[in-house]
Amino acid sequence: MNTEAGEHTGANISTTMFLVVEENPAVRDMIQAALVKGKAREIKHVTGVKATLDVLQLRGKDIGCVVCDADMVSAGGLGLLRMIRSGALGLLARDTCVVLLTSRTDPAVAASAAALDVNGMAVAPFSAETLGDIITTALNRSVLLNRPTVYAAVPLVDPPAAATEKSSISSRGVVLHKKEKAEKGAPAVAAANPKPVAKPGLELKNVKLRTLVHVQPGAILARDLLDGEGHLLIKTGTKLTASMLERLKDDHAKGDASSYHLWVGEIDKSS
Repeated sequence: MNTEAGEHTGANISTTMFLVVEENPAVRDMIQAALVKGKAREIKHVTGVKATLDVLQLRGKDIGCVVCDADMVSAGGLGLLRMIRSGALGLLARDTCVVLLTSRTDPAVAASAAALDVNGMAVAPFSAETLGDIITTALNRSVLLNRPTVYAAVPLVDPPAAATEKSSISSRGVVLHKKEKAEKGAPAVAAANPKPVAKPGLELKNVKLRTLVHVQPGAILARDLLDGEGHLLIKTGTKLTASMLERLKDDHAKGDASSYHLWVGEIDKSS
């Protein structure tokens, strides 16, 4: 691993634009909380390879840090890190800060990440506060890059096999995932963005994860909305009004309605 002891001038969460590549809504919320608490300059969330490449095409030169799930089924974070370090993503600087998140303690994962000069790595379980500290440290860890061909030759560790997942929601809005093996003969399914389960007595349809800018007045909140400290702002089942949405854009999303996501749906009147 090639690192220098020097610090990046002014490198901190508040001066950085982040690209968050994470499929698990619970983890994505935790990352959002950590970055909002650190007053991140801008946050973009994506959940797949195509969406990642689309954002990089538009904003690659502005992104200062990529926070990525190393265990994603669709494309492991190690693969993305290798593309960055080898220069395969031309619009993103090769020395861009990269923080990987993983639930595995596999030494091979850590070895590959080190060989690819990852700036920081968080192994679950971790809190939003701990994650914020890890990201801050990573931002101030400079990297002395190897040649692109050196990184291109680093072997990767395959992400975990796809598995079906079931999700439920607690009264505090925390999504709990229970992985179950797919039945024999059935195709494995990756449960990216599993939908919330409506609270008793509330039946919703067309439940989707939408950016705040695309949420219309009258939509029903399908999942508790928390602030950066974990305090409840709006309860599941609340009908969102125009004034609520404007307040969220100004206060909760720090004025950037394209960087924050809400689970919303419509009341199913047929049930």
